[in-house]
Parts: sequence; structure tokens; C-alpha cells
Amino acid sequence: GTPIHLVRNERYWGLAPAFDRLVFQEISSDKARLATFRNGQSDLFSASPEQYRELIKDPSLMSHVQKFEYENMLGGYRFVAWNELNPLFADKRVRQAMTLLLDRQRMIQEIQYGYAVLATGPFNPQSKQYNPAVTPWGYDVAAAQKLLAEAGFKPGADNVLYSPNGKRFEFKLTYPAGASNYDQMALFMKDAYAKAGMILKPDPLE
Repeated sequence: GTPIHLVRNERYWGLAPAFDRLVFQEISSDKARLATFRNGQSDLFSASPEQYRELIKDPSLMSHVQKFEYENMLGGYRFVAWNELNPLFADKRVRQAMTLLLDRQRMIQEIQYGYAVLATGPFNPQSKQYNPAVTPWGYDVAAAQKLLAEAGFKPGADNVLYSPNGKRFEFKLTYPAGASNYDQMALFMKDAYAKAGMILKPDPLE
């Protein structure tokens, strides 16, 4: 949490940088970062889709800031890592079903406000490694239910899915706390999986 100050080396032999000082301040909360930017206490702010949507509606802010929309080659991607040490996810068909149960295109439109593309792997669509011939997995509840049934999962009297050894399909989803975008995705996933008889417990951690 301590600010990091980088000071220009005046004895450097080459072309001097434009700035004489750079200050980096770690702020873990999305809301606090946004407030710092609005108050003029920070010079650069990478907004989440919902924050950007609200910021550009503020004429008093837009009068003295510059905004840029771009695809970042280093922007990374969102993914879920299913822990295969958990017996619920040991079968590949279950993990495939978890993808089919998520309407990811709807998540892009409703949670990311269209500022995202459906991933087919870890490579950015602008990179040479990206293969445009790879087709993204779609949203197919019927196919997911078929895979779960093949893996031996059956609904119980309480409408909850049970594994072949009688374990309820209940698990925690751990994700970074303090980011409303992650909260929205976790709740979306909770609702989507609940319709298939799965119990997702959001587990936000610092």
C-alpha cells in the first residue's frame, strides 16, 4: 500500500524522459480507484466496462480528460480454472458441461457491455498465434445435461444434482474481492448453474 516514487536520473546520458517523477499507488478497491480519478488525485484510470459506460456520460469529467477505446494485446482474458482434485470436476464431461451451461455471449453484452470477445483459447485475436478456424463453444443446456447424465450425475428429490457417489453438486467459486465486474459474473454463473441443479457459493477474497 505504500506509494512507489520513480525519479528521473538527471545524470542519464541519453534523451531525458518527459516526466521528472512517476508515482504508483496501489489501490485494491474499484470504487476507491474511481473516486481517486474523479477527484483528480490520479492521472490514469483503466475503467471496467460498467465504469466506462458511466464516466463518458459525465460532461464535467469529459471536459478535462481524454478517453481511449482500444483492444489491448496484453489485456488478458477471464477464465475459470476447475479444480480437478475436487471429485465433482474430475470427469472431463462435467467440465465441458460447465462451459455449455454459460451463455457467454450474453455475459459479454450484459456484463461487459460489448467490450469483449468470446475466447477460444489463451491467444489474443490480434496475435499471430490466434487460430480463427477454432470455433468457440456455444450455449447448449441440452448438450450439457446429456454430458452430466453420461458422467453419472442425477437430480435428487431436492432438485439438486448428485454425483454417482451421492455427493451434492455444491462448490465455491473464489475470485478477487472489491471488483463489481467479478461480482456480476459470479452471480450470473450462480443463476446459470442453479438452473441445472448446481449450487455455486461465491467466495470473494482479497
